[in-house]
Amino acid sequence: DMPLGDRSIGFSTTVEDTQTRSGALATGNLLSMGIFAYYTGSNDWTISKKPNFMYNQEVKRSNASSPWTYSPVKYWPNNPGDKLTFFAYAPYVKEVSGSNPSFRPVTDAGYPTFNYTVPVKDNDQTDLLVSIPPLMNQTYGTNNGKVSLHMSHALTRVSVYLKSGDNVQGKQVTVFSMQATKKAILGFRTPTPSYTKYYRNDYRISFGHSPLRRTGRERREKAACRLLPPTRRQDK
Repeated sequence: DMPLGDRSIGFSTTVEDTQTRSGALATGNLLSMGIFAYYTGSNDWTISKKPNFMYNQEVKRSNASSPWTYSPVKYWPNNPGDKLTFFAYAPYVKEVSGSNPSFRPVTDAGYPTFNYTVPVKDNDQTDLLVSIPPLMNQTYGTNNGKVSLHMSHALTRVSVYLKSGDNVQGKQVTVFSMQATKKAILGFRTPTPSYTKYYRNDYRISFGHSPLRRTGRERREKAACRLLPPTRRQDK
């Protein structure tokens, strides 16, 4: 039977502090996440299990000092030996046709996976977090009823700077192009997720009319992209 206890499941989060620039999600500004959870009774989780407890459940808060909330509230099993397994990503995305990321059906067994496509425009690219490691085979006594998720960045941040060593008077850069993975499937695993690459894409970044700077002068970041990390190429 599914859990029907009287001890509600609460969440807490920390975010890997590796990206400190504008737009990066951090412990203090993370306000939503999606949860996939499996109830397995007294047994450990296996790849034959389905997300029968939570499927892309939105968990949110209004600010960093507010508690995480969700509806309907779920409870720990009455049997102290019964187990729940949790996977999470952030920020939360309501799954509709064309959503990014998109998820495998609730009827599929095994690890959660999602399809992610990097937006072509750098201004449309956002941070993406996943829980590493996932919380496997949790009981109420594992962490006193609290699901404590450690979130890590799933995308690589690429910064673009402009600088020159010659006489740069009158020189400008309007467009920068680079090649990177466009689309991939992220599969949760233990202890870390993995990507299956689809194909590459050329990303063109518009700078407007940005003047080049002489070597020795302060360089300034002109653009920042959040791209899928480099993996073994599997073009389709």
